Amino acid sequence: MAAPVVHALRSHFGAEAQIDFITLNKFNGAAQLISGIDNMYTIEKRAIEIAQQLRENNYDYLIDLHSNIRSRMLGRLLKIETLRVKKNNNKRLALVLGLNKKPVEHFVDRSLKTLEPLNVSFDSKNPWGEINCSKPEQQLPEKYISIAVGANYAGKQIPKQTLEDVISSVDNQFVIVGGKDVQDFGNNLENKFPNKVTNLCGTINLSETAFVMRNTELALGGDTGAMHIATAVGTKLVSGWGCTRPSLGLAPWNPYPKSIF
Repeated sequence: MAAPVVHALRSHFGAEAQIDFITLNKFNGAAQLISGIDNMYTIEKRAIEIAQQLRENNYDYLIDLHSNIRSRMLGRLLKIETLRVKKNNNKRLALVLGLNKKPVEHFVDRSLKTLEPLNVSFDSKNPWGEINCSKPEQQLPEKYISIAVGANYAGKQIPKQTLEDVISSVDNQFVIVGGKDVQDFGNNLENKFPNKVTNLCGTINLSETAFVMRNTELALGGDTGAMHIATAVGTKLVSGWGCTRPSLGLAPWNPYPKSIF
């Protein structure tokens, strides 16, 4: 969801600007999907791991889209002007507790607002920019529905029985995507529907997942990273929500028309 910010910066300042991206090692694959980045820096735990290297680059600004202890420490270490996103934690908590019914402003919209001091506006015709994709080696059906079966929390995962009901109720081909943690889940679906399901869980990376999402007729999944990838590549989406809700500010942003979530 940082892609619209990077795209807005690149569109505004052009090729002569240096735009570098900092993320945790475990999120490097996701960050690689974003086009328009000059250099990628990753850390394991602490900002100080790369602080000296970043100081040598003489940046003008730090755009902090996390506003957590680690990113705030980086701002202090670099001693440069920092544009920081508003977390809205109190508003999110009030919504969860039922003290407020007004939806929280979307994270991407709040992130783009950090660019206002630079007079940068987002591209309404192509807000996500180009998402980097690579074609997987595995053969894909000519037409298919993609299903993202993984999730960080069990409450975000669509139940296996629900997915089986969906697959058995229509004649479409299905491609299952996810990490190694749900490889057995995907295998079970493929074994039960051998003529309808292609399981790619644990065998493709995020760039290849983005390719699958870009070329699917419909993306089905829960509140996951794959949902945001499908939205970013302009795919029609049906997203089921369990322990979270779209009104918390992390719904699909600028989704394909008639998407359902």
